[in-house]
Amino acid sequence: MRTVKGIWYLSAGIVLLVAGCSGDGSSRISPPEGIVGGRFGSSVAASGSLGVIGSPGSNGAGAVYVYDLDNGPKVIGEILPEAAVEGDDFGSAVGLAPNLLVVGAPLHEHEGFIAGAAFVYHRDDDGAWQEDAILVSDAAGDLDYFASSLAVGREWIAIGSPGDDERGSNAGAVFVFGEPAIGWALQEKLTAPDAGPGDRCGSSVAMFEDRILVGCPHGFGSAIQSGSAYLFRLSATSFALEHEFSPPSDETGQLFGSAVGISERGVFVGAPGASASHPDGSVHIFSTDGSSWQSIEILSAGDQVASRGFGAVLHLDDDLLVVGAQRMEGEHLAPGSAYVFGLANDSWTLATRLRGNDIDRADGFGSSVAVQDGHVLVGAAGDAQGGSNAGAAYHFVQSGTDWK
Repeated sequence: MRTVKGIWYLSAGIVLLVAGCSGDGSSRISPPEGIVGGRFGSSVAASGSLGVIGSPGSNGAGAVYVYDLDNGPKVIGEILPEAAVEGDDFGSAVGLAPNLLVVGAPLHEHEGFIAGAAFVYHRDDDGAWQEDAILVSDAAGDLDYFASSLAVGREWIAIGSPGDDERGSNAGAVFVFGEPAIGWALQEKLTAPDAGPGDRCGSSVAMFEDRILVGCPHGFGSAIQSGSAYLFRLSATSFALEHEFSPPSDETGQLFGSAVGISERGVFVGAPGASASHPDGSVHIFSTDGSSWQSIEILSAGDQVASRGFGAVLHLDDDLLVVGAQRMEGEHLAPGSAYVFGLANDSWTLATRLRGNDIDRADGFGSSVAVQDGHVLVGAAGDAQGGSNAGAAYHFVQSGTDWK
């Protein structure tokens, strides 16, 4: 274990640009350094009062910024890994648990391949982040995109590698690491039993207690790119397949499994592609009685024209669900949205639609989301106020039934 020299607490001379509350009540977070192509906001995560925002195009290799969400939000740290090099895309994915941070660098070179890596940090008693390990595939190959998705728990880290070729070109896989006391050792590699070329399993991954949920959005299933998701459960010393989830209709391009989430409330699967019943995307919710899994609800944005791509990203925190939607109009991106759903009487109800009042076309608002303890972070990595694709993020705080 070593202290990473690239981690420091920012001095008063470095200013976090926060525009304050916009008309919708949000706080805009601009990158501390407006770097053209920084893509700040490509990934976001939250745990307690801490927020983390990835900027994979910053400083050549990428960077991650840590914020105190209860005060400002105020930037309190910047992570620049020593081992990353230009083009690694460090910060493309982030996962945060109490005192544990995992950062994905899906273009990091390993064994001569552009395979990807995950950097693991813990926070010490002084609040500084220490590097514990750099996790890599045991069978690296070019463009595996290892660590382009992450799920983090106290005892396990699950890392998506949608370009893994074990089951065929770009069939994908998820690598599970455990035993943190000895430095995070590879425990198991999860692949879908019927995975095939191009399925891209591991494009999304989620974890809850002894279960890991894996999204395969390009899986053929009953139709091309209809998608699927696979639930694995820890049995003795390994993870066994518990259930396969599929979309209810045989339609092409639903991309079911683009985003996944799991909690005591059930399994959540995003399907941002169009279907006849949900032309702007959907989120499918499943629950179990202990012996079988059943579809119980399908969510949509409800405002259609403004919300193409609903379900491309999602995040859960107890009785709150946040869903991102990055709309497409022909060949042109248009401003997206994020939607907050609350659980009431065993049904998920739309509470509010979140938007920044200064977002523009191609900002990518809603392309990353996180919710924790009444805080919501929404990424807008295409924001150009600090230069082309410099990026931005937005912070919303729950106040009763409002979000400010």
